[in-house]
Amino acid sequence: MTVFSELTHTTVWRAVFDIARPKFSVVLADIRISLLHHKDLVEKQANLLHFAEFRKQHEVSELRFRQQEKVEIQREKMEALEWLAMTPIETMPAGDQEYYASKRKDYPVSGQWLSSCHVYQEWIDPQTTHISCIWLNGKPGTGMGL
Repeated sequence: MTVFSELTHTTVWRAVFDIARPKFSVVLADIRISLLHHKDLVEKQANLLHFAEFRKQHEVSELRFRQQEKVEIQREKMEALEWLAMTPIETMPAGDQEYYASKRKDYPVSGQWLSSCHVYQEWIDPQTTHISCIWLNGKPGTGMGL
């Protein structure tokens, strides 16, 4: 009797599932479509988040680059100013300092035109970053000396 009842239960359940299968197939298909839509939405949201993170990192990198560029331009200007400056006394040959000091006394206004020139003032200004080089030219002996 046990075997017969098991077969009957199995047969009954199989019949119930066979009857309900089309309905379950439709429900499962709807669930599958819904999950696919959900997957698309999640992927789109993730892409937006990745793009926002990339944009933020790009802005940070751009800011760092601009800061490094300003520091480098300032360093180059300072190197140029040091190169243009008079040689330090301790590295000059003996007597040169006195010679050049006497020459400056003979011509006290020589070179003052440069400090009043707006191009030079922009170039020397540490806040200016767009001018990296200044070109000075003139005939020898016409007051261009500093």
